[in-house]
Amino acid sequence: MGQENGAISLENLIGDQIDEWFITGASEINDNGYILATGYNRCSGTSNHQLLLRPIPEPGTAGLLLVALAGSSCWRRRRYLLGGASG
Repeated sequence: MGQENGAISLENLIGDQIDEWFITGASEINDNGYILATGYNRCSGTSNHQLLLRPIPEPGTAGLLLVALAGSSCWRRRRYLLGGASG
């Protein structure tokens, strides 16, 4: 379950409604990472729904971004304080 060989299970992108939906296929993915999938609702029994799945970044990714931004800010401040800022 989850990530195997670089692939991510689409069911993991459904979130809290995992018990309600079953994905039968995925047809496209756009540049923003949104995935167009088809599936059916287990509760109502209806099928052939189009689903738009949006990946959520892992917490580690967000933490790494915050560390990079903090490091960049410290570097720019140090350059400024040492008189190396050109503009």
